[in-house]
Amino acid sequence: MTNPFSQDWHHVKGLRPRLAPHVRFNRHKYRGETAYVVQDAQGGHFLKLEPEAYRLLWWCTGEQTVGEIAAALARGGEQQALNQNQLLLLINSLYEGNAIVFDRNPDTHSFVSGTVRQKRKQFFSRLINPLSQKVHLWNPDRFLRRLDRALPFLKSSLFSMAWAVLVLPVLLLTYLYWDDVLYEMQRSFDSVLSNPGLLVAFILVKLVHELGHGIVARHYGASVTDMGINFIVFAPIPYVDASATWALRNKYQRAKVAAAGMFAELMVSSAAFYIWLSVEGGMVSYYAFNIFLMSSVTTLFFNANPLVKFDGYYILSDLIEMPNLKKRSDGYIAQVVSRFFGLRVGTKTDVADGRERRILVSYFVLSQLYRVVIIATIVLFLLDIHFVIGSLLAALTILMWIVIPFFKLLDFLVQRHRLRDIRGGRIYLGYTTAVILIACFFLVPVPHRAVLSGVLDLPDDATVRSPVSGALTALPVTDRSVAEGDLLVAVNDPSLVHEIKRLEARLRELRTRQFDVLNRSAVEQKIIEDEIKYAKSLLAEIETRAASQDVRSQKAGEVIIDPAFQTRGAFATRGQRMGYVLSENTRVYVKAEFPQTLFGLVNSELQGVEVRFVPDIGTEFVAERLSLIPIEIVEDGGGKGGKTRRDDASPSMRRYELTVAVPDFNDLPRPGTGARVRLSFEDETLYGQVVLALKQLFISRFGGQGVFG
Repeated sequence: MTNPFSQDWHHVKGLRPRLAPHVRFNRHKYRGETAYVVQDAQGGHFLKLEPEAYRLLWWCTGEQTVGEIAAALARGGEQQALNQNQLLLLINSLYEGNAIVFDRNPDTHSFVSGTVRQKRKQFFSRLINPLSQKVHLWNPDRFLRRLDRALPFLKSSLFSMAWAVLVLPVLLLTYLYWDDVLYEMQRSFDSVLSNPGLLVAFILVKLVHELGHGIVARHYGASVTDMGINFIVFAPIPYVDASATWALRNKYQRAKVAAAGMFAELMVSSAAFYIWLSVEGGMVSYYAFNIFLMSSVTTLFFNANPLVKFDGYYILSDLIEMPNLKKRSDGYIAQVVSRFFGLRVGTKTDVADGRERRILVSYFVLSQLYRVVIIATIVLFLLDIHFVIGSLLAALTILMWIVIPFFKLLDFLVQRHRLRDIRGGRIYLGYTTAVILIACFFLVPVPHRAVLSGVLDLPDDATVRSPVSGALTALPVTDRSVAEGDLLVAVNDPSLVHEIKRLEARLRELRTRQFDVLNRSAVEQKIIEDEIKYAKSLLAEIETRAASQDVRSQKAGEVIIDPAFQTRGAFATRGQRMGYVLSENTRVYVKAEFPQTLFGLVNSELQGVEVRFVPDIGTEFVAERLSLIPIEIVEDGGGKGGKTRRDDASPSMRRYELTVAVPDFNDLPRPGTGARVRLSFEDETLYGQVVLALKQLFISRFGGQGVFG
């Protein structure tokens, strides 16, 4: 059972709380329940209060002490469920939110002024988060007020219709011109990072975005007192502080303010897209496309994403009526974990029902996963640009996400006064669980696997290929057993017939000339005889090729012809695969490529291979390794060439092809069918696998190259 008494009570019970002179109150409805938002007009902060906290403020007149207020509440029958600990947590939250002040400084470390706490938080946030640094420039409130009066049409329904007419067709046009969009993205991506003109354009687009927030906020009466530059991943991005919209009672108004920036930016993006479609080449087309790309990508993947605290997050919080969604989700998870291990809960996170509980848990899991992905992507991006900066950021990330939280946890656990009156042995269960998890991470081997993408292939003697380019003159044999030498399919190459007729005409011409030169010099006769001999040999070769247009089975088995070649007149190119002959001893091959980083494991530690074919990935086949050769995809001309052996390729560029055989396989899919090849290596601890993954990542990005050059 929770201890109702607090060891800090004697420090606090003599304090006289009173309302701060600069606070304002706004009554809101969240999920059908009344709540109050306290606005700190001086500091610009907001605090959401539950009804019991709001009633507590009635007693904060500066005339009664905390102890007298608690006694009066108990006598009056109000908040009877609140004990000393809960009452102190409630008073502390009001104090941290600058809603109340005391007649003197509290003589306890538990109570720190909200202003002091906020300054400390901002200082340490800037110190440990170099990827986001804000620089205040000016107060735009008066300018936005004038702009709102000067542009009244922005609030009209006609403007909303014009926005829809401008923006919505871009979705369809992007789909129709998707190949061109992909081509332009690949062509211009490298130049985006080094073009200062695009950086200026990006800043201007984001300025339009922030002005959209400010104009709509001013339209609904919320003040905008701060505007400046936010350096995110060292890129200067304008910002406005529209937090005053918290005071708006209508949740749809708050959502409109949050969405206004995206609406403004999508207008710019759509206009740039139309310009790109209208202009052929040149700088105008180049800048228009990149403005469209930058504004649409940042809007859809960042601003509209509710998993990060940008516009989409505040829209979601307002529409589902759950303010401070991230803070509440983090607090609820911490509360659940603390209760499980018997630790004293800090600030309590109240949950109304099961739906709200599911939302908090889901948001915590998804936001943390997304945060990891984003930080990892940024670190890898900076490592590619500058190794030293990327390495420093990686070290800082490890420090903030692993080292500091670990020592905070230790500090929390060793402070015995932070423990509740123990529920049995839960705290010892917590210590034991932590030790077991750490031991498992460093000491217990677990399965070590890798998954590759491959394709099904067959040996040459089981493959039916067209010997010439031509049309089928007879329907092929399908789905029956054949013996070695049986006719499978007949192909007619019309060019061979024409070539035979041409050579026969040439021979007739040469024989006529030979008769004419009988009475002339022997030299002329010799020349014509040589030409006749060459024409005969060429004719014999063409006739041999024409006679071999019939495709015959090289082995006995069951013939399966591709459906594309089961129609008379179907055209096949020379060497094209038309089907295959499957016998009892036919071996099915799967070929898969992998990079240099896996070579050591595949070559020396491979324990087993399992193959699953698409789309029936539920059926697994045990395979055996056949060969391992180095290859490289060679780019020449306008596309990819063949696979060639390159023993002199740099380690970071070299790739290998693994060929495995799948025995006892009866239901054969078509050659070229995709497959998933799972490689099993020697068991390794999680720690060893993490270290190996980091080494592989380093080799894949910097192998064979100077990391500082």
